[in-house]
Amino acid sequence: MLLSEDYLNKISEKFTENQFIEWKILGELFEFKNGLNKGKDFFGKGTPIINYMDVYKRNKIYSNDLIGSVETTEDEQKRYSIKRGDVFFTRTSETKEEIGKTSVLLDDVEKGVFSGFVLRARPITELLLPEYCAYCFETYEFRKNVIRYSTYTTRALTNGTTLSNLKIPVPSIEIQNKIVKILDRFQELLSDTKGLLPLEIEQRRKQYEYYREKLLTFDKEEGYALSTAQHSTAQHSTAQHSTAQHSTAQRQITSKFFELLKEAAKVVSIDINDKVEWKTLSEVAKYSKDRISFEYLNEKNYVGVENLLKNRLGKIDSNNVPTEGNSVKFNMGDILIGNIRPYLRKIWLADIEGGTNGDVLVISIDKKHKNKILSRYLYQILSDEKFFDYNIKYSKGAKMPRGDKEKIMEYKIPLPPLPVQEYIVSILNKFDALVNDLSQGLPREIELRQKQYEYYREKLLDFEK
Repeated sequence: MLLSEDYLNKISEKFTENQFIEWKILGELFEFKNGLNKGKDFFGKGTPIINYMDVYKRNKIYSNDLIGSVETTEDEQKRYSIKRGDVFFTRTSETKEEIGKTSVLLDDVEKGVFSGFVLRARPITELLLPEYCAYCFETYEFRKNVIRYSTYTTRALTNGTTLSNLKIPVPSIEIQNKIVKILDRFQELLSDTKGLLPLEIEQRRKQYEYYREKLLTFDKEEGYALSTAQHSTAQHSTAQHSTAQHSTAQRQITSKFFELLKEAAKVVSIDINDKVEWKTLSEVAKYSKDRISFEYLNEKNYVGVENLLKNRLGKIDSNNVPTEGNSVKFNMGDILIGNIRPYLRKIWLADIEGGTNGDVLVISIDKKHKNKILSRYLYQILSDEKFFDYNIKYSKGAKMPRGDKEKIMEYKIPLPPLPVQEYIVSILNKFDALVNDLSQGLPREIELRQKQYEYYREKLLDFEK
């Protein structure tokens, strides 16, 4: 079996051996904005607001932490909106030592806004986990630079322009996940101090800070990363975020750093080894509940069940675009499955934004799990014959069977590490390209390619439980 547990571990080790860390300026990662200023009469009722003390007191903010409220207009709610992943900095302080304290919002807050005493840094890439940011901005090295470049007259001040030029280390999502798992456990231990003497509590806090600094600075002097190599950001940035005037420092992470990870994990008694996890579809994805108006639909982006081609062949343009009302919305990366007659095996990975109807299921990866599963990988899982056999088995109705939406969400899927998902997708994409290149081959050759593709898809996705 191509991806047994043993083989999977070997693949994971292969990817781990060639990991890099980049130092990026915050301006390449975030867009900064000042907060909302209102008179005192507006406070005490209305929509939730992130205030100065919400940021100052904690490194993570959840929706139930917000106790402040303010009266706002719809325009203010849009301009000063808050959502999961936003990083907030205290903008002003009586002393330099307390300037630029940070907290990361880990929930979406409907109609929420943020105070004028804090700055919002909204991610413009998917390179950082929100949970990683919660720890990264707490390090002594980062705090030292925030303080160094702040100004002081009667009060200490910082701003988005200044913060945009500070650098942070950006490892792969896989490494960020491991660091977060370790530091989360340290924080749990710090909050559970029942029965401990003051000295023991202090020792536990120092232990947390020690490993936080070690894991988040990737110190070359400590041997955690090889010598710096400079790479023009123009070669690594997309056109829309081009910053050719800057350069990004990149180093290869050494085995010594991975030994440090294992050591820290052992201290807090957790397992960070990459393994295949089995999850139900509902644990990582959901059906779209969003709607899109007919005004934004056309023959290219409206996909009814009749536009989905059987046997996983994608979709064609629509001849029946709605002329009124709202349709179920899908986004790029969502997976559309025809829910009438599941045996037709209609499925498509959306490469555009658009709308569909109730005969098509729109499966969206949950925001909280986008760092754990690739949409291209999930598409391959749901294109697999095992899924269609499962869907057919639990479908309802005789003449016009429909898939059981609840049962579909109970379908179990294997989750290997992201690099392994990429590896699987790259192989299957190559086979898919060969199968669909009908201009290169006779019908017999095309049939053989199709069988070869199906064979390897089954093998690559057949993880042992």
